[in-house]
Amino acid sequence: MRRALSLAAVLAAQRSRALSLSRGPVTIRVADEARMEQLGAAFGAHAAPGKTICLSGDLGAGKTVFSRGFVRAAAGDARLRVTSPTYLLDNAYDDRDGLPEGLVVRHMDLYRLAAVEASAPVYMLDLPDALATACCLIEWPDRLGALPEPRLDVVIRAPGGGDRAVTFDAAPLGDAHPPWLAAIAALADEGPA
Repeated sequence: MRRALSLAAVLAAQRSRALSLSRGPVTIRVADEARMEQLGAAFGAHAAPGKTICLSGDLGAGKTVFSRGFVRAAAGDARLRVTSPTYLLDNAYDDRDGLPEGLVVRHMDLYRLAAVEASAPVYMLDLPDALATACCLIEWPDRLGALPEPRLDVVIRAPGGGDRAVTFDAAPLGDAHPPWLAAIAALADEGPA
């Protein structure tokens, strides 16, 4: 069984190694839901306003599980109720949920917007403001048409229904959020899950 990434392990990743990951994707294998939630937590521990993660993958691949780990880590509450925003489109978490004051995490699921014109999500979700002031997790970001920048792309695949392949592509993030780059470097150093 894999251990959770410690904050020390994430911070120990060399900045030069982390920044070099912004040039190419890193893929790791994830064996179970608990590990997927740990991955989300490794990034949620470094949530910050104005930062965005775009989550892609098939239905049931683990995007919401990743998001649950992210939000719980950002709030410091492993029991926080984090649900899929599939029908609501957007769940917002803030200091009332245990997040630090001034930090809002917006978890958006755009799956149901497939038939809506491209500008609708931007209008309905007040996306420019959300991207500027909140930490955003966007499931099914392809529904937006144009993807926000900077962002971290996370693609979750379940080839054959077993282990998940999780690919982190930090190229669209650049060096905009070094703690997330360090988390990717730490994951790459660990090897497959």
